[in-house]
Amino acid sequence: MNDVTANTILNVIESNAHAAKQSAITARVSQQNTMEDEEWQSAALGSRHMHNRVHQGKHSRHNRPFDVYQTFASYACKCATWEKSLQEQNTEQEVTLELYRLSPDGKSVVGEIYFPGMLKAAVVLAASRTTLDSAVKELERETSGNGNRKEQADAEEEEDEDEVDRFQQFEKNSFRAPKFWLQWNGVLEGSEEVISDRGYVVFSGNDCRKFKGTITCAAKGWKDVAISGHKVAGRKSSDVPINWNGRLCNY
Repeated sequence: MNDVTANTILNVIESNAHAAKQSAITARVSQQNTMEDEEWQSAALGSRHMHNRVHQGKHSRHNRPFDVYQTFASYACKCATWEKSLQEQNTEQEVTLELYRLSPDGKSVVGEIYFPGMLKAAVVLAASRTTLDSAVKELERETSGNGNRKEQADAEEEEDEDEVDRFQQFEKNSFRAPKFWLQWNGVLEGSEEVISDRGYVVFSGNDCRKFKGTITCAAKGWKDVAISGHKVAGRKSSDVPINWNGRLCNY
């Protein structure tokens, strides 16, 4: 083999080696680009997934169970029918609703409502008519003088321990929405006769900042009279006694 032939063979070998090296480099670059594209797609999909999770989280917060403690507050109320009935008195007072606590069995909310110049009454709110009937029956029993004094004393001692249990009981027995039937029990201005009637309250949201509802008072000729209110100040659960059937009780 002469020198020319040998050089030609070497040039061919070197050329093939160089081409193979370039091909390998090209393949590595292509693989790296592909990996980068896959990583970008994964990041994009991951971001979209997180966006959906955040969106679902916000949506789920709107569907959280109703927190009955948000009802414990003082409410300033409006009632056009009441205002018209007191035009001659020219009063600057307003109707108020005070909600204090859960009942001992945890199934209803206890408080008072006051129509200046007309009515001051205890109120019980419950998520269903059946639950409201049970609460009223228990109040009737407690204020009839037939209640067991020892049981009442024991209940007062265990009140703090039972607070969580009462909240859980309310959760189980309500439809977990800020809508309540109510019954009031009190005395009309200038009268000593205890009377009782019903109404309905719907809070505007789970924060219970506002409500609309109706109240009935057969003695005044009221039938589903409109009433509305807004929260003036929230409060913790309070043991303020209520007057039911002319008797103070801590129901």
